Amino acid sequence: MLLNAPRSRTARVVAFATAAAIALAPMAASAQGGLPLIRDAEAEQLLRDLQINLLLQTGADKHPELAHVPNMIDLAKTTEDKALLALFSSPSTIGRSIAAPPGVPPERVTMLREAFTATIKDSALLEEANRLKLELDPLDGAALQAAIAGISVAPDVVARARRVAER
Repeated sequence: MLLNAPRSRTARVVAFATAAAIALAPMAASAQGGLPLIRDAEAEQLLRDLQINLLLQTGADKHPELAHVPNMIDLAKTTEDKALLALFSSPSTIGRSIAAPPGVPPERVTMLREAFTATIKDSALLEEANRLKLELDPLDGAALQAAIAGISVAPDVVARARRVAER
């Protein structure tokens, strides 16, 4: 996507079929970028040993442990470019959300949100996630609803995003 954006200074990168191939590509000198951050001991060691260098974060918000790695939105030179990159990064805010259909009574929404919040704070769940080196950073229901409601994209930005994505 960044490659296709106007004024981009990125180099073309080969696509890989699997996450494992992506993870191995920098070590095999097959790629210089495109490595998704995998939270395991091997990836952490590669970062510590400077065998891989993270060039860019693509999420809407910077990861707190990677403050030194620029966010793609921060690299935008114009407000139009910033709007485009914000649109492309918006899925990182929404993530793998759990949603209910329209028309659910407010008291049921409250109950579901409270159950979700209790689940993500459960010590057994947190211990298992930590053991598996899975990062949990969920938004509660109200914050997720506010984030979605705050996504307002001008039609010209949507049209530009389509052109960029189709290239």
